[in-house]
Amino acid sequence: MGFSVSASTGIVFLAAFVAFGTLFTAGSNGYERVSNAHHDATDRALRQSNTDLQLDNVSYQNGVLSANVTNVGTTTLDVNETSVVVDNAVYTGTRTVVGVSGTSLWAPGETMRVTVSLPSRPSRFDLVSPNGVSVGGAV
Repeated sequence: MGFSVSASTGIVFLAAFVAFGTLFTAGSNGYERVSNAHHDATDRALRQSNTDLQLDNVSYQNGVLSANVTNVGTTTLDVNETSVVVDNAVYTGTRTVVGVSGTSLWAPGETMRVTVSLPSRPSRFDLVSPNGVSVGGAV
């Protein structure tokens, strides 16, 4: 065997080593992303299963819809991320935690008061939490 055979064998092994390094890095990064996405989905499912809302009362008087909703789950929610849905339309309205001022956190056991100005009496009210759990009823 001459030098050319040894040199070409070395080049082939070096190329195989570089190719394996590239494939391993890409595969490792892909696995890590899939693993992180799976953990995030599991965390979201846990938060959703620990969320429970109770509609205490809802009323409509003088153009204002008022509702009290209690967080009876074990997850603390963000008041600003809740959605108020009245007759299949989303409204911003005013959302405040009863007895607590200056916070946007809605802790378990606390009641949130929602008020929305409407031109006519609606037929349905729903409140949707940031993780998709909803509660509602007829007005």
